[in-house]
Amino acid sequence: MKVLANDGISQSGINALQEANFEVITTTVAQEQLEDYINNEEITVLLVRSATTVRKNIIDNCASLKIIGRGGVGMDNIDVEYAREKGLAVINTPAASSQSVAELVFAHLYNGVRFLYDSNRNMPLEGDSKFKALKKSYEEKIPCIVISASGGARMQEGALSLMQMAKISGKLGQLADAGLPYISYLTDPTTGGVTASFAMLGDINVAEPGALIAFAGPRVVKETIGRDLPEGFQTSEFLLDHGFLDFIIDITKIRERLSLSLELFAK
Repeated sequence: MKVLANDGISQSGINALQEANFEVITTTVAQEQLEDYINNEEITVLLVRSATTVRKNIIDNCASLKIIGRGGVGMDNIDVEYAREKGLAVINTPAASSQSVAELVFAHLYNGVRFLYDSNRNMPLEGDSKFKALKKSYEEKIPCIVISASGGARMQEGALSLMQMAKISGKLGQLADAGLPYISYLTDPTTGGVTASFAMLGDINVAEPGALIAFAGPRVVKETIGRDLPEGFQTSEFLLDHGFLDFIIDITKIRERLSLSLELFAK
């Protein structure tokens, strides 16, 4: 007995039918060629989803067809009553999507309580504005400076803010390829994914005095490694001593110092 799964079928479905001694055909037949194909191949069972329609012409002209199966709930694409009047069995799978629907409901619940809808509206604005500034810097061949301040991506904003950080980091790579300087100025605090991405990618990394700069905060690190941390750990001064920063300066005095630094790139 031949089964035509015209709109596709999972491998587990194929295996189950083959174990029951059905011959499963997964060729996708165009709607206008379906009637001839069913007759030529003597198809007994036609399985469809929503792409294929089964109307009166197929029901009347395909003598080998005995069963029409719809993978899903709705059967608007099948002339159900007419097929049953002609003695064909018409079946569907009303419970097949129950798990997916349940997952969707819980996803929307989490969406509501974690304010993802709000972050979807508001979070991209900051990332997009920086991205546009980087595009302008690249197109006009001018150096770029980014001033960072971040307490890390909050859980309800995580995926969206991470995408923005990757987007900005990618554009910074284009600046580097074009030989354009990128200056990163880190303020208090600069932590989390921002530190792990564009904040530490500068050709010149600068920080304000006494700034907390880290991926995970000192409390988290201490609890993780189970021992006391060095004095001043994760301050801008500590990072300067360990080679992560080029210099420390108050933002009110940065213009003259950066002018001197940028002259090195010009040479």
